[in-house]
Amino acid sequence: MEEDEEGCWAPTPSDPSSPSQVQLANSAYFLGFLFGSALWGMASDAVGRRRAMMLSCAASALCAALTAVAPTFAAYALTRTATGIATAGMGLVSFVLATEIVGPPVRGVAAIATQLFWAAGECALPAVALALPQWRRLMLASALLTLALLLLWPLVPESPRWLLTQVRRG
Repeated sequence: MEEDEEGCWAPTPSDPSSPSQVQLANSAYFLGFLFGSALWGMASDAVGRRRAMMLSCAASALCAALTAVAPTFAAYALTRTATGIATAGMGLVSFVLATEIVGPPVRGVAAIATQLFWAAGECALPAVALALPQWRRLMLASALLTLALLLLWPLVPESPRWLLTQVRRG
């Protein structure tokens, strides 16, 4: 295992365990995503769709930033798992929020529209990676862009359906 310019763990092509570690880290992320889907579903029922989505954005940004400074592979894999947990809420809760705000005739379009932003981000990622070839800087950029989503908080309404469930409970 080699160290980068900051003296931290860095995967390298010369490290024969790197491909297996990459796969392990990817699996850790998606395992986190699996558990995060259940966690954020329950959280959005408890605290509201809007608040859960914004908490997920903040948690995802924090976890991505922590991934960028992971000193060891074990810390990297752990923070990737945490990033998966946090990121699951962004997609899941935005999907639910978008479909609960609109009427049945446009619900399908609203559901697809939420995922278009995700796809656009995935398409833009290679260009960002070309501009920031060091993976730590790429993770920090990802964290900052995710954190910027919190600026949309005032524009995001709460789900009318969730608000109705709160009236029934109270």
